[in-house]
Amino acid sequence: MSGATALRIASLIEGALFGILSLVPLSKDYTGDDSQVRIGVALGGYETGGDAPFIAAFNEETNFIGYYDGNEKIKQGSFLDIGIDQHCFFGCKRGQQAAYLQLHANNDAICVAYIGQTWANGMKRGWLGDMGKMCGMPFYYSEINLQIAGGGTHTPYCTWFDRDHSSPTFNVGAIQLHMSSFSQMGDYALPPEETLCRSPATITHYDAGREVPIPNFWNTNAKSKRNLDSSEKTLRPRSSSSFNGTLIASRFPQHNATDLCAARESSGPDFVSFNEGVFCDMTNKIAWPLCGEAITNNCFDWNTHSLVRERSRKREMSYSNVVVWKPGGQ
Repeated sequence: MSGATALRIASLIEGALFGILSLVPLSKDYTGDDSQVRIGVALGGYETGGDAPFIAAFNEETNFIGYYDGNEKIKQGSFLDIGIDQHCFFGCKRGQQAAYLQLHANNDAICVAYIGQTWANGMKRGWLGDMGKMCGMPFYYSEINLQIAGGGTHTPYCTWFDRDHSSPTFNVGAIQLHMSSFSQMGDYALPPEETLCRSPATITHYDAGREVPIPNFWNTNAKSKRNLDSSEKTLRPRSSSSFNGTLIASRFPQHNATDLCAARESSGPDFVSFNEGVFCDMTNKIAWPLCGEAITNNCFDWNTHSLVRERSRKREMSYSNVVVWKPGGQ
């Protein structure tokens, strides 16, 4: 799958702590004693496809009920449908609702735009990369279009998952999600930050790898790099040097290069917003206007992919891969 990925959103699901998108359909109608997860990876056209995470599932009482071993790849700009094995011989529980998911990243980083889930009884839940961004995790824009119940579309952010710190900005080796908290609503909206990020049982992230043989449920006393109030966060200087050689340019009107540059948690390739007319040098976190008739110095020349400094001196940026995102994949 390339370009923007269109997904349908099911009808309103009631009864959760707060409402959010539930991503369906999966690759097939799923029935039986196991649950299923779809992981959507962003940045089509750039080599961000990577390893699927190991997944552990827990019921509402935080008892282990099933797992997925993570031995597959997910292509960039695409998704992978995963079956959670609830038939295993060491504590799995058939048919129970996978209320909590733990995702343990592997060494090949992925930027996750969404996680869709279907329980064994057919109930659906969903998580968005927007939530990772809100909670202070490393993020980037995505080109994925989600169709929202009741009409309209939403293009989520993506959140970086990585175990071996292939970029110094990545600090999410594992994440635990209370999927029961994420149902769906007709009009897209996120819950308040204090609800989403300051309740560790809802979203908790760790700078850690996979636990073996069976992960333990992480409660509020777990030793981790879980979500903290802004006054408690200690962030390392951000650099995106590992993405050098790739330029992503977007015609999505909601993509703002100035905001991306200003965010300390953002990480990814250099970025151009055509709608805003701004280029973001992600390595140095400096925003430059695009060159034009009115701006000829201290700007980014889209045609030559170079910075134009004083007296029209150009500095080539040496991109080997230039990707243009367009709404609708056109």
